[in-house]
Amino acid sequence: MMKATVQGLSEDLRIATGDFGSIDLGEISEARLKKILEQVSKLSTPPEVDGKQQCPPGLHIETHGDIVSFTMDGGKIFCANAESEVGLEEAVAMATGKSSTRKKAAAAREGSEKPPVRMKHIPPTDQTNLSPSDIDTGTNSPQIATRVWKSGGWRGMIFVGPVMAAFVFLGAVGFALEKVWGAAVGAVILGIAFCLLPFLASRIGHTQFRLGFDWETNTLWTQHGTQKLRFYPDANRTVDFFVQKLKIRPGSLGHVSFSGGDPRYRSTGSRVVWNLMIRRSGSVDWDVAALTTQHEANEACAKAKDLLSRQG
Repeated sequence: MMKATVQGLSEDLRIATGDFGSIDLGEISEARLKKILEQVSKLSTPPEVDGKQQCPPGLHIETHGDIVSFTMDGGKIFCANAESEVGLEEAVAMATGKSSTRKKAAAAREGSEKPPVRMKHIPPTDQTNLSPSDIDTGTNSPQIATRVWKSGGWRGMIFVGPVMAAFVFLGAVGFALEKVWGAAVGAVILGIAFCLLPFLASRIGHTQFRLGFDWETNTLWTQHGTQKLRFYPDANRTVDFFVQKLKIRPGSLGHVSFSGGDPRYRSTGSRVVWNLMIRRSGSVDWDVAALTTQHEANEACAKAKDLLSRQG
């Protein structure tokens, strides 16, 4: 039997919701796994909402001490661990440990166990009915916070504003030469508004990214602004944090350049995000945040490393 969780799906697995929240399916059989892959792979990732990327249909299987992650879209199945598209039968084989690709990947990692590397007296996370409301994110939870962009769209306004202002001011000059004073004044006012756009975008477009540990539940948790709390089990297996650059190609699914983590992206144009990653003992790497700039990702990573060093 395997433990399964899904993302970006309704509870009946019939609708792609785009929600990053996870749904625990509990233990499933190989036959049930095949039915889920076959059914969900027919769904498509919802379009962006207010410039925000939606979560593609995703399935995570935990078995034999490993997590195997799949994203699905329009009849295609992409395996993050193999960094490639796979067929239905191969996906089942990889999830159940019967695939040679899966075995080679597992053999390449040091050790097949998943021992804790800190807070060793704490038992593994009890994931039975564990929900975000059970995670302590208050003052009792060791945590860090850093200022980040809400999304790449907000940061883009910093560059759009001056360009639009330049065009509008040129228009104002043209109106002035033609002695159309009302239009010229209106264009100047509009140009000034565009000049203020970067300032407003910076003030409104930033939010707070928080990361912390709840040792009562043995979880690592993150929250990006007002987005839903995300949490990760067995926090005492956290070895390190690092930053990974991810280039998202037009129409591609996430995790095109590394293994592990949960699938979270679909792109309508090429862009780059900076993932804050966690390295865990006896497991693939997981991403815990997709940040807009390298600077803010490095800053969050440095703070997370410092926080980790102060845990037992």
